[in-house]
Amino acid sequence: MDWTGLLAWSIDQKKGEKFDTSIKPMDEETKKWLTEALQSYSVDEFQMIKDLLDKIAKPEQENEEEQRLEWFDQLMELLDALDRANDFCKIGGLNLMFNYYQTTKFDSIKLQTLKIIANCNQNNAFVQEYCGQHNYLKIVQEIEKIVNLKVKEHLISAISSMIRGECLNNKRKFIDMNGIQILLNHLDSNRCIEKIANMFRDLLYYDDELHKIYHDLSKFSNTAGQTLKQQDKKNYNLTTDINDELLKCNELPENTKYKGIVKQILVSLNFFGYAKKFIFDTSIKTSDLRIQYLSCSVILLKVQNDQEFKQFIQTHLDHLSKEQDQDEGEISLCKQIL
Repeated sequence: MDWTGLLAWSIDQKKGEKFDTSIKPMDEETKKWLTEALQSYSVDEFQMIKDLLDKIAKPEQENEEEQRLEWFDQLMELLDALDRANDFCKIGGLNLMFNYYQTTKFDSIKLQTLKIIANCNQNNAFVQEYCGQHNYLKIVQEIEKIVNLKVKEHLISAISSMIRGECLNNKRKFIDMNGIQILLNHLDSNRCIEKIANMFRDLLYYDDELHKIYHDLSKFSNTAGQTLKQQDKKNYNLTTDINDELLKCNELPENTKYKGIVKQILVSLNFFGYAKKFIFDTSIKTSDLRIQYLSCSVILLKVQNDQEFKQFIQTHLDHLSKEQDQDEGEISLCKQIL
């Protein structure tokens, strides 16, 4: 097609014609028609979420599993697309998910509720704090009742999302509920094991900060202080631009017991004795799982030297060195342990 020629021909055909370029106010009838047309094509997605919650909240019937799964799928899709986790909490959506998890007789729907709980908490400090305030972490105690392995795996994911990162208060609540002890009794699948090891690694990372209210005070910095820090990089001092009162109350006396408590608990539970649960082969497919466990072990060996465990790791490293596909990170961790 000769597009250039077609354009030239079109212009030539319009020569001499005059077009009305004046702008006139839209009459009321046209305005009404246009408004109705636009409304017919627009969708209030937040209202759709509310409508779905109303349907889900109704008593569950025996033959409704497929229908309810469809509602949950729609709900998940809307929440993912709109990033409405905070609003979802405020209208009672997350509360409904926790209650529904405990009351539904369908494992397939339990999975959906747990997925939504995990997704809403993921990297969301507001939702994590909301869950902590409403004592939703008690869901960890439900793990003892679970038979379905998939449900158990997703429950662990949901718990992890609620305590992960800088939400120190939720970490303390989890510890007070004997969460570490409970999870160590449920190393029932590779996925469970990897998620639990990842959770322990996160807990250990923040272990020496668990007595604080806030892990990172820099978000409270004032502009002048931030400017000062940029100019004075040599004598960088976080406290120069943080409110003095905030610094004082960040470490409450009643929280002192939590400093280093994760290491204490894992040592008391003989974490090294679970080595064969975490390190059961040398396949590259399960290297991530092993790396999580080895990372935890490197930290724990600083407070408890275990020669038997080191011998086990030496044997593992010997076998690992014979594999064609190796993870350099795993080899490095093994060497750190030895």
